Amino acid sequence: MSFPIRSDSKDLMGQIPRHSRLASQGMELCLAAALFVSAAPASAAQAGRQPSWVPIGPEGGAITHLAAAPGGIVYAGALFGGVVLRSDDGGRHWRPPGSGLPASLLLTALAVVPGRPEIVYAAVDQSASPRSESVDAGGDQRGTYFSTDGGRSWLPDVGGPRSVVAMAATVEGSAVYALTSYGDGCVYRTTPGSRSWSRVALPDVGVSITADPHRPSTLYLGAASGLYRTRDGGETWSLLGGGSLPTHNLIMMVAVDPMEAGSLYALSRTFGSSGRLSYFLFHSPEDGLSWVSHPVPLLAGGFASSFAVEPGGKVLIAPYSPATGLLKTDDGGATWAAAPGEPRDAIWALLAAPGETANVYAGGSRGFWLSADAGDRWRASSAGLYAQVLTSVRIGSNGSSSFLYASAADPFTGNPFLFRRESGGAWKAVRGGATYAVIGVDPRRPEIVYGSLVDNSGNSVGLWKSYDGGLTWFALGFPEGELIDVFKIDPRSPDTLYAYAGSQTGPPTCPLSKSTDGGKTWACLLTTPYTGFSFFDTSDLLIDPADTSKLYLVSSSGQLYISRNGGAAWKPSALGLIPGQEVTILALDPSDSRRLYAAVGCPDEVDVVPCAASVLVSNDSAGSWTLRADGLTGAITSLAVDPREPRTLYSGVSLTGIFRSTDGGLHWHPFDAGLTPGSFIGGFLFDPVQTSIIYTVTDAEGVYMIDTRQP
Repeated sequence: MSFPIRSDSKDLMGQIPRHSRLASQGMELCLAAALFVSAAPASAAQAGRQPSWVPIGPEGGAITHLAAAPGGIVYAGALFGGVVLRSDDGGRHWRPPGSGLPASLLLTALAVVPGRPEIVYAAVDQSASPRSESVDAGGDQRGTYFSTDGGRSWLPDVGGPRSVVAMAATVEGSAVYALTSYGDGCVYRTTPGSRSWSRVALPDVGVSITADPHRPSTLYLGAASGLYRTRDGGETWSLLGGGSLPTHNLIMMVAVDPMEAGSLYALSRTFGSSGRLSYFLFHSPEDGLSWVSHPVPLLAGGFASSFAVEPGGKVLIAPYSPATGLLKTDDGGATWAAAPGEPRDAIWALLAAPGETANVYAGGSRGFWLSADAGDRWRASSAGLYAQVLTSVRIGSNGSSSFLYASAADPFTGNPFLFRRESGGAWKAVRGGATYAVIGVDPRRPEIVYGSLVDNSGNSVGLWKSYDGGLTWFALGFPEGELIDVFKIDPRSPDTLYAYAGSQTGPPTCPLSKSTDGGKTWACLLTTPYTGFSFFDTSDLLIDPADTSKLYLVSSSGQLYISRNGGAAWKPSALGLIPGQEVTILALDPSDSRRLYAAVGCPDEVDVVPCAASVLVSNDSAGSWTLRADGLTGAITSLAVDPREPRTLYSGVSLTGIFRSTDGGLHWHPFDAGLTPGSFIGGFLFDPVQTSIIYTVTDAEGVYMIDTRQP
């Protein structure tokens, strides 16, 4: 009763793999882009009867951008999935993200227009997106977007700049500026609502851009050659110097005291003669006429991700390290101290609340943080903030309660976080499981879970076991250095385990192993090379619940293999399959294990032109196949059979939506009410206790749930 999320991926920041995993009785959730499908639109009657998906968390996620307006209005931008959330009470509660931002891209900049807080701009880019393949199919969606309704809906700013790394809006709200990436380093300007951008002449390649909160049309440009200022909206620029501010030094970030006009701060980065990275804080109390500087005591090799200036010259700097914590100075950098009670998180965005004297906002890898005393004490404040990028989700049951395990990961370090939820209760962080991603849950004793270490590349390495829900872990006999591509538990005999191993250096010596004693010892079922197999890795392994000695395996090349003796011997099965197409997903009818559904698609080589995809059904354990639906186009990532109603099937189209068939796969209709458009990434999990409840995982909003009994 488990489903992997992205376990095929070799890197959390890398592209989605080509093929989906199997959907075992609807209990397996996976990410991929393999098959093309489209569905007929729902009728009005069907749409009226459809229940709605609701987010259930875990709350939090990687918040990398913040923008705010007076009155407690805060916008928080998550790294992945086009997620921008809004709070109207200073970050204490959050409303769901709006629609229109591409879910497949990375958020790179965020800005709100002063005096008009309903108008907000965002920039997205795909250069480092983990799902850039899916973007290609829908056209290039990079660039700037804007919202005029407080983030409820977004529109593309056609003709706007691309590869934007920073945005700023002038204090009077007359113009918005966008700075493009370092290779370009240009600044573009637009009037809010005009949808027309013009390029601003610059004195040097820009690194950062900041609007003065006191003076109209005044901005600061951090550049490789120093700090520049414009007082006329970018028509002319002057180089600021004097005192210790060097005119040929990289200025990374600029801030202005929110209560004292002309009190400027600049954060500079330099490399010493030894190549060591160093930071200096520059302060000018005289509007840039003279400057004083002090070194910032970052750890060797550390770097500053953000800084904020509080009224009266209190400065906070965020080194990207949860162990280091925030640095604070009250005297312009002459003395530094670790901020007491700092967030236990890696902070990527700091922002002093506009119009307030002590409130500071922070966005980190775990969520949003709030300080009401100028950064001395912090508390997590992520109620309703659904922005988690989950790497795996598993479910188990003790017969009376169901248990969900969700593993998330810091998108920058790969360090995992583990959460647990019991039968509709609140998610709880499992502190002992902070270094493990759960890859399996015992179907009878949900406190027994299996985990794998996650390395810096997002690979699951080695196998561990916990008897107390992830609090403590014990190493199993599985080879420690092997990558776990597939992990399955026998539903009838939970001590019987199957693990399919990958390798970072080439084909593993034993790709498929089996344990009959709960993982203490392992026997090799396949050795490399193995006669009759044309692959080095697999999409997944399916166990027949009625006869657990019968196994189905789909290779990464789309070939189907069957074993009838617990994996000791395998035979290929292609009878009745469409020549030239590949099996990408396999789902089994829980009421009759002889009935299987197969989604078939086209080989990788023909992905450039979407090909006809099909859904086939077999009523004799893959002995023969019958076409159920034909001529469908789109990218199917999952296929599942409802255990309560075997004629009901669910299909997921990555970054598009969910579809349901109530006639065994002949006809399909949309079934994604309540989901943020474009957020679905594939897969379903059925609650073993409350059997009308289905779970799915979104691109960057955590787990969603639906009760199919509700109208």
